[in-house]
Amino acid sequence: MAIKPNKEPSASFRTEVRNDIPEITEEEKTFFTTMIGESLSCYPLPQIIVGASDHGVYFPVYRDQIFVDLGANVGGLTYIASQIYQRVIAVEPVVANLRFLEKVISLENVNNVEVIEAAVGKETGHRFIYTDGDTASGDCNFYNIHPGASEEDKQSTPVLSLRALREHIIEEYDDDIIDYLKVDIEGAEFEFLYNEDLSNIRTIAVEVHGVPGPLVGNVTQDDLISYLIKYFVPVRTGNNMFFGHARQPGIQTDLSALTGAAALTSKKSDAEIIDEIVGWNRAGSPKTTVDEKES
Repeated sequence: MAIKPNKEPSASFRTEVRNDIPEITEEEKTFFTTMIGESLSCYPLPQIIVGASDHGVYFPVYRDQIFVDLGANVGGLTYIASQIYQRVIAVEPVVANLRFLEKVISLENVNNVEVIEAAVGKETGHRFIYTDGDTASGDCNFYNIHPGASEEDKQSTPVLSLRALREHIIEEYDDDIIDYLKVDIEGAEFEFLYNEDLSNIRTIAVEVHGVPGPLVGNVTQDDLISYLIKYFVPVRTGNNMFFGHARQPGIQTDLSALTGAAALTSKKSDAEIIDEIVGWNRAGSPKTTVDEKES
């Protein structure tokens, strides 16, 4: 099934579920609205949708066909993206989170979201993840790095590689371009992205965690960020966050319209970008983001 041509984006979007849904409690509505707000504070979205938000400067041009949310959690960003993009693929391994997301999209009559129960990693298959006993926190990982995690917090989950995800998109949607890939996968980004082919991704947003114990010695935070820079021009950085547009001919974004902090960031050296993302961690104190310097 081919994705239909770009639609005219709406001028605004809803950031909370409707008040007339009896199946969702007031507590759940408040929780979900909070999750949406946290997502919007981390991940830039197009200005034409966000309106007055300065996130718009990061999208001089954008395509609104396929948005992939890796580590979707309960779906705060998925819900917003469904109002912007033609097709949204939400990938989340924790069943409780998925059930909440499925309830929201069902009750809100959202019909352009595909929900996949899976984690992502180097190879397709099955692995155990540790949930830390608090699924909604998002701190679920392969590596049992949380002090409180126990065998009771372990669950088996399907795992998708980047290659498998790409093949799925080609098969289901007759398209191999991901217009926006959001990656918040609790340390698995090192095995999922590093040394993989990222040439079909137009825009990427990655939360760069500390290197999990089992991978120490094989890859560093600097290695991953340098690898991302090979494929993407960074236009927004901050503590542990990388956001950029493709350099790949045919899908690259014309960055000549960038202004302010985004324009400055796109011209920084690799070393400066790495320092802005993870330098604060090495120094042991919070580091000022590019946005804060410009404000």
